[in-house]
Amino acid sequence: LLSENGVVFCSIDDKNQAYVKGLFDEVFGEKYFLFCIPRITKKGGKTTETIQKNNDYIISNFYNISSWNLFNKK
Repeated sequence: LLSENGVVFCSIDDKNQAYVKGLFDEVFGEKYFLFCIPRITKKGGKTTETIQKNNDYIISNFYNISSWNLFNKK
């Protein structure tokens, strides 16, 4: 599904974050999970009487992290 040095990123709301994480684990395997981080989508004050949703999540999986050349090591 991914190339040797492939990585996939998915931006998802909190309602579906757990479902997408489970799907990625099933498709790619749990050992290929890279991270799940919150991302601020709104700044500012609360505009309703309920809890304000100010973020979504970025989920990432990889195939072979050792094949990445992040710092140009040779």
